[in-house]
Amino acid sequence: MKYQLICIWIIAVFVFSSANSFCATNVIQTGIASPQNKSEEGNIEKLRTRAIRNALDLAIIQVLGTDVTSEKGNSTHYHEEVIQKNDREENTSKLKNRYKSGIISRSEGHAKLVEIKKEWQDKGQYHVRALISVSSQSEAAATKTCGDFWIQAGRPEITLTVVKIINGESVSEPDSKMATFLRKTLSKNGINLTPAGEQPAQYLINVVQNLNVKDMMSVGTLTAHCLLSYKITESESEQSLQQDMLTNGPKAAFSLEQAQNDCFKEIAPDFSKKMVHALGTIMVDRIHNGREYQLVIAGVPPQYAVTVSDILNNLFRTTLAVPAVYANKIYKKTIKFTGNASDLALSIQDAFADEDWQVVTTGIRNGKIEMQWKTD
Repeated sequence: MKYQLICIWIIAVFVFSSANSFCATNVIQTGIASPQNKSEEGNIEKLRTRAIRNALDLAIIQVLGTDVTSEKGNSTHYHEEVIQKNDREENTSKLKNRYKSGIISRSEGHAKLVEIKKEWQDKGQYHVRALISVSSQSEAAATKTCGDFWIQAGRPEITLTVVKIINGESVSEPDSKMATFLRKTLSKNGINLTPAGEQPAQYLINVVQNLNVKDMMSVGTLTAHCLLSYKITESESEQSLQQDMLTNGPKAAFSLEQAQNDCFKEIAPDFSKKMVHALGTIMVDRIHNGREYQLVIAGVPPQYAVTVSDILNNLFRTTLAVPAVYANKIYKKTIKFTGNASDLALSIQDAFADEDWQVVTTGIRNGKIEMQWKTD
């Protein structure tokens, strides 16, 4: 059996990766979502979203051929259609199956919703039949920009500062041409910077623009040597994660302004590419190793506290779970999770729904997720 392949060529400027070919497998899958509690009955928006996620997960399973569960760890009902291409004829085969497993892992792949073919309701369940493009993680990574990795890493806050030094003296210029250029470059790569405030961002990019100028009085010109350097630091640990620099010179000029422009202009493009690539590397590491989140669930009944820990310790994409603290029906736990806070909150809600428990998210801020246990 051969899957129909669609190949896309992507060319990008100032992106984390260079132009690459990207081949994806197109399949048609039907995802199904059932209400997990009374509040979800008739909630079309929530059921539709879950059905789409189910279809995407099943498409990855179908293409990559790994026996794993969907987002939820119990039963999965589905219909699947495989597009086949045998020489000139194109046929469609249909299979019906019931997938049931306790495994809480999932194949590593990338699924993109191309087109929703049909959606309908039947006996309280919501069905979405969709055309989905699937690729392996390595294939998908070849086409991603730094911004894609930043989003996948949970959109951590990033602040950029640029310091200018001329002949050893710091020059105050908050909106310099270099600062504007680097902000635009990061924006083109899909990175939304956070303005500097009272609370430091999770990542700090400190750029130094150093210029040394000598006055060549004998010939009536100036000579300039310039250096651009960056250091990317994690604010909480104060650890320097990536750093690099580029130099240029000597450059001849007839004025200080010309010396600055000519010297920095030649190295700014390569410098920005290095900086963006370094930031992308940090985001990829964050995706693979996860980020720590502080989880607080209020109202957890004492008889369920141990089971809650078991579920969270085995939650998909959890890379580290610190022993919980439980007192006065308040459950606190540190979890390292390879996704953003909203993904973690949704995964917890889905996992708890398998036990017929309901929790709602009451707040997400600065890596802290607050939830409330609901009772009928």
